[in-house]
Amino acid sequence: MLAAAALRGPPATRTVACASSTDGSSSGGAPRQPTQPPVAPPPPQAGSGSSSEGGVREQPWQLAAYYTKKLERRTDALGNILSSPDTIAQAPGWTPDAQLRLAAETLAPQLQQNAELLLEQVERLQQLLPGMGTTLRRMKPAELVRMAAQLEEIAAQLVALRSRFPSADVAAMVAAHPPLLRMPAAELGRCSGGSCPRVPRGFRARRLQPWHRQQLRQLAGGRAAAAAGSEQEACSSGQPEDSHLFQSILSGILAPYWESTPTAEAVVSSLEQQYPDACLGFDHFAFRTFGVEGLGIASAAQLFTDFGYTRRDAFEFPAKKLRAYWYAPPDPELPRVFISELKVEELSSQAQAVIRKYAGGTDAALLGKYGVMSSLLGVQPWCTPSWEDFQTLAAESEYAAWVLVNGYALNHTTIAVHRLAGHAGGLEALNSLLQEQGFLFNTEGGLTKVSPDGLLLQSSTVADRVSFCFAGGETRLVPGAYIEFAERRVLPQFEHLKPEEVTEQHRRDGFETASADRIFESTTLAAEKVQ
Repeated sequence: MLAAAALRGPPATRTVACASSTDGSSSGGAPRQPTQPPVAPPPPQAGSGSSSEGGVREQPWQLAAYYTKKLERRTDALGNILSSPDTIAQAPGWTPDAQLRLAAETLAPQLQQNAELLLEQVERLQQLLPGMGTTLRRMKPAELVRMAAQLEEIAAQLVALRSRFPSADVAAMVAAHPPLLRMPAAELGRCSGGSCPRVPRGFRARRLQPWHRQQLRQLAGGRAAAAAGSEQEACSSGQPEDSHLFQSILSGILAPYWESTPTAEAVVSSLEQQYPDACLGFDHFAFRTFGVEGLGIASAAQLFTDFGYTRRDAFEFPAKKLRAYWYAPPDPELPRVFISELKVEELSSQAQAVIRKYAGGTDAALLGKYGVMSSLLGVQPWCTPSWEDFQTLAAESEYAAWVLVNGYALNHTTIAVHRLAGHAGGLEALNSLLQEQGFLFNTEGGLTKVSPDGLLLQSSTVADRVSFCFAGGETRLVPGAYIEFAERRVLPQFEHLKPEEVTEQHRRDGFETASADRIFESTTLAAEKVQ
């Protein structure tokens, strides 16, 4: 009934409401008739058969447009739904703003609040919880309105959380675990030492472990605070703390990744439960870019080279029209970085035009300089693309379509399996464990991708599909990010070392072109489900 009210069309249009599936297709039983008055039949026409007065009989049907919540279908004279080019993916008027307004007007009496006030509170809620932007956009309008109605309580809870965890990133905590906003004050009061029964156990580890605070303090020339071993002492030393800045930047890049990649979050939670004493660490991060002037690998790499990363081997992927470099960290305990770019000049003129429409022009230099900041904010570096432009790129390059809707966002993180204390059997055993738990893996080129020397083993999940609102309000599921796993075995010259003596420097370094080529397929497999 809500959809019918929002989609009521002109007098000659029949409007109905059907259930909608997550991919935008309509489903459900027979359509329900709208509450609007019935449409008057067409005027009588002469010569149409037997009749009442004057020998004219009224037709028992009329030509009309058939609407569902997501699709418009044309019908023939008998009311049969036709497949026609003018089918549209979003019914007129059924925009996110219209849905939200309809929810506010419907719930206002129940919540005993003014509808306009509820809409204002939705905006204030989005400002209050910027780290939950993607989560809020995915919520059903009615749920979002009900949440906004409790704005004062949510604000008070944020103050309570900041009081209880003064040194924590409360916004990131809430984004990772929204139930914290509803935790009773009494239960919150029992939390101590940064540990809370309903906060995911590994949350603090996921923020800090991959780059290890102690190592980060030794970056940029080594600060005196590094030896102190205390973040409080480091921050109170009065000196610029470059490592703290780098840690904050990486935390910012990871925040939208955890929020938009439920498979990665679930994998990490599973491993934390399976290996409660293990310290999870990242092997590498990966980013994708458009290879156009001002953007490309160099623009994404600058952030890392400024903090001591050095460019290493180059890779070519002719079939995918890609090139890539990997960057070695200044400390072996920090994650490597793998950055690839699309050779835009090798695409068709039509695809090139689409890419330059968003990533070219006068803003290209600024995009290259500040585009990575979009990863920190969880937003796109260019204007929202249209569904038609996405399809144009997807038909030629899945990689190009992915970058168009994801921008500089983290493409994937990689768990260092060889650092997983307490785990036996290496990567293949971990693959089996996670498959038994229902995680879907990329099997292109085999479940486990092995380097020719047998010392680098890799696997990855299929990318999650995320809801994306294209220009014009049309929402579709598109490929998002995924999580990878890597096992780096000990080099032959160091096999004599005891296990406790082996460090990252003693293991196989770098990447393999063939394996990386197959890992790219993690988003391609997800794209095959996009319609």
